[in-house]
Amino acid sequence: ALGSGLRIGSALADAGVELVGEDLSQLLRDYTRDKLARVLGMREGRYAFYSGDEFTAEVASVDLPPLAQILEGARRCFPLKVMAASLRANLGEYPVRSSEFGRDLQAMALDTDDIKIAMQVNGRIVLKELLAHGRGELSAAYSLLWFLKLTGGVTFSATPVATGADVLSAAVVPD
Repeated sequence: ALGSGLRIGSALADAGVELVGEDLSQLLRDYTRDKLARVLGMREGRYAFYSGDEFTAEVASVDLPPLAQILEGARRCFPLKVMAASLRANLGEYPVRSSEFGRDLQAMALDTDDIKIAMQVNGRIVLKELLAHGRGELSAAYSLLWFLKLTGGVTFSATPVATGADVLSAAVVPD
């Protein structure tokens, strides 16, 4: 029914599905997530985001973490070489999580494996080593670091960067 051009509500009714409440909301989230991932992974054509709110009453609202859709779409549709090419210039540098990482963490909706990789980004491990020997599989690490670079969640330094406890202890110890 969806393939024939019907809206999701009409398609569900035609299929005899009587979902209500949270079940229907979850189905709508899954459908929207799938369509967004496809759009973000398109190889041809154009898309744009509309910032207006004139049509809010006419369009169903779907609560999805916005940045998570970019990572999911890229992982589904972009070849690893696209992400690797973006990071190639930074392979000899030290990645460090930026303040935007903490601010955007909820919007990114990273899973446990992604959080483990992100926690290794501490400014003391060269990107090449992090990708080769870090937690998780290579494609997950490349895609996550590509995504964090894209969103500003990670910055790169030519020299090791003191972060976390090192910064606090350096501020307390007198010169």
